[in-house]
Amino acid sequence: MTNEMRNAPAEMTPQQFRDAGHRLVDQIAEFLSTIGDRPVAPAGTPREMRARIGGDAGLPIDGADPATIVRDAAELLFDNSTFNGHPR
Repeated sequence: MTNEMRNAPAEMTPQQFRDAGHRLVDQIAEFLSTIGDRPVAPAGTPREMRARIGGDAGLPIDGADPATIVRDAAELLFDNSTFNGHPR
């Protein structure tokens, strides 16, 4: 591993930030409207979760689209939460 700085910072225009935020609010609203249909706890093992988030690969060297990161992180959290607020 080197100590080089990344060459792809997460730069967003104000409009890109708004768009990503609005999509996240929509994802949260959809999640809340379906929480009762979801399992109370995820079925996956810790090993499966590590694999899903990249395991021991470390942080990527190159950047990624910030809106995609927000979307994917929300999906990961919603699909693997223990749902403390679950109606069951």
